[in-house]
Amino acid sequence: MGRVYEKADRCSVDVRFGRDGCFFFLKNRDPEIVKTGVAAEITQQPAQIDQSHEFPNIDPQDPDVIGSKRRLWVELPFALVKLRAEQGDAEAQWYLSEMYGYCFSYNIKREGAVDHFDQILRSKPKARNHIEGILTNLAERCSTVEGGQPIPNEAIMLWLEESAKRGNLIAKLRQATLEENTDPKVLLGYVDAIKKSRSPRAVFEMGTLSRLIEPHWKDEKTAAAFSKGKYATYAWELAACRTGLDCSQLSSVMYWACFQGGCGYDNYEQYVMNELVTPAGRQQLEESIRLIQVNFLN
Repeated sequence: MGRVYEKADRCSVDVRFGRDGCFFFLKNRDPEIVKTGVAAEITQQPAQIDQSHEFPNIDPQDPDVIGSKRRLWVELPFALVKLRAEQGDAEAQWYLSEMYGYCFSYNIKREGAVDHFDQILRSKPKARNHIEGILTNLAERCSTVEGGQPIPNEAIMLWLEESAKRGNLIAKLRQATLEENTDPKVLLGYVDAIKKSRSPRAVFEMGTLSRLIEPHWKDEKTAAAFSKGKYATYAWELAACRTGLDCSQLSSVMYWACFQGGCGYDNYEQYVMNELVTPAGRQQLEESIRLIQVNFLN
């Protein structure tokens, strides 16, 4: 897959399994921001995302959005997504890359993937329902991905690149992060694109891209939206969840978060607030979220 899929603690987008069960990339963990034992200090968790809420200014057909009528894996099953991807549909190419990534390790060695989740369950017994739901989804979904056969190593990145080449904004944001893009014109252009986008998933992807934008952002009033020290990554991601992205327990967002310690939480916001942010930093994070909502999402 090339250098962007090598193990690296400094960079991050998601978690992906690679050869021999190694992670391709992991969330960045700043020791000044993330403290051990944070969860024990928090007595009240944020409320679960209201899945019945009607979110404004989003595409109701977006398969990543809560309540979408075009859900991935259901109304957009693997066979249909692959067919459309091969026909040149950029959105389908993005989702095909995501489906391949989701099933990559499971289709290589199912026993190993199941054992991995069993290990998590032994250390987090309260996560049983979450993990059982993940394993059920893996078994049902991944049997349809290439008939349950191993996925070529190149497939995830190749379809991502093809989608980006054809103009899909989410794929372009992901690719820019993976390739550590340093072109200020390109990076600042993505900020403008986010303002025009109706995709909460694109907003989520901006989370990890924000650290690359920080050196080039000159507006002091909105600098917190791109400042690592101001929780910019989590602010964009939670803004996406609050804008309609499905961040509930069995969403793709929480599937990857489970590998990083998120198993057992009801949604991604609970995980971030309990595990990744200090109690003292929660107000600062909320301020960054509001800044993003007011200046970039309205």
